[in-house]
Amino acid sequence: MPNGVRAHPEHANFGHAASGGPTHFLGLQIAKVIGTPLQDVLFQGAAPMIVNRVGANVAAGSSTVGDFAQHHNAGKLRVLAVTSAQRSALLPDVLTFGELGRKELTAVGVLAICLPSGTPAVVVSERSTAIRKAVATEQFARKIRTLGFVETGSSPAEARARFGEMRAFWEPVVKASGFKAD
Repeated sequence: MPNGVRAHPEHANFGHAASGGPTHFLGLQIAKVIGTPLQDVLFQGAAPMIVNRVGANVAAGSSTVGDFAQHHNAGKLRVLAVTSAQRSALLPDVLTFGELGRKELTAVGVLAICLPSGTPAVVVSERSTAIRKAVATEQFARKIRTLGFVETGSSPAEARARFGEMRAFWEPVVKASGFKAD
């Protein structure tokens, strides 16, 4: 990708579906790492972004594995790398950024259920237990895997620690981008 966008800077862009979200900032981080500016193009959802990527209206796209898997596996687009530390079960032929020598692009998002600040500890404990039980079911595991995620029910303390790690990763990326939420 770097050589292609350097040769044709008019095509140096990437589509995403979340201004201020991980897919937006990941594209900006990739631009920084490859040393080539990329114009971000915001779409109203992953589906329109993918249609425009398949139709060659944007040079690249940033989204979840689940959004891209069907199109990659059908040969309609090519996923260049995944941000997870391990290869995705949905895209086993696609290398991780770490395998490509770009460990600084290893980042994993989370799906979390949050309660309001100040929720009584007993309620947090009850809800957490119920959620961990649901996550442990085969039905949940099958569904979440089709979306490209890996089920890993955790405790509130583990979730707080993970959010801290994510903040440490993303905060400098967001600051460097100059992004300001409306």
